[in-house]
Amino acid sequence: ATTEIYTLSLHDALPICAAMVGFAVQHMLGHLIIFQGREAYNEYAAFMQGLGGIKWGARLGLLGMIGAHIAAAVALTNRNQRARPEGYVKLKAQRTSLAAKSMWYAGVAIFFLLAYHLAHFTLGLVDAEQFDWVDAAGHHDIYSHFVLGFQDPRILLMYLAFVTFVCMHLSHGVSSMFKTMGLSRGRFTKPIDMVGPAIA
Repeated sequence: ATTEIYTLSLHDALPICAAMVGFAVQHMLGHLIIFQGREAYNEYAAFMQGLGGIKWGARLGLLGMIGAHIAAAVALTNRNQRARPEGYVKLKAQRTSLAAKSMWYAGVAIFFLLAYHLAHFTLGLVDAEQFDWVDAAGHHDIYSHFVLGFQDPRILLMYLAFVTFVCMHLSHGVSSMFKTMGLSRGRFTKPIDMVGPAIA
């Protein structure tokens, strides 16, 4: 009975994981607009900020999804530890990856780096003097905030670490999501193993 309840809760978490992956991809595509220049990037930022209630609904939804994702990760870790309370005398992994072995650590790192990202671009607590700049069209000049911020090696390294941990997390997590759904069988095994790294 316990296994059935846990399996049900894990399957319930799958749409949340899928939505978070979708958000990560959309967020990346949005940031790529920076390569079109200041005007395009600031217009995109102004459009996103102008969504009003939709924006706040999305933010609250994402906050809830992150909370549910953390709760599911903690439950899974606790279940694994209860299943084998005593560690192996000698453990030799037969088939795993660095991404798979570091899921918990990458998740913790992502949590703190996400907090920094919000402080930087949403709250304006990093390089605060640049945060209120406006461009010629009167839009919030987030382009300059982005570019000048990334000229600081400490900030650049922090974001490189952030992206690396997100990619590692997605690389294993996305493929595992399909395996949890029971889709990784027979001829589908190899393609599904490639989906996570491809999205990452």
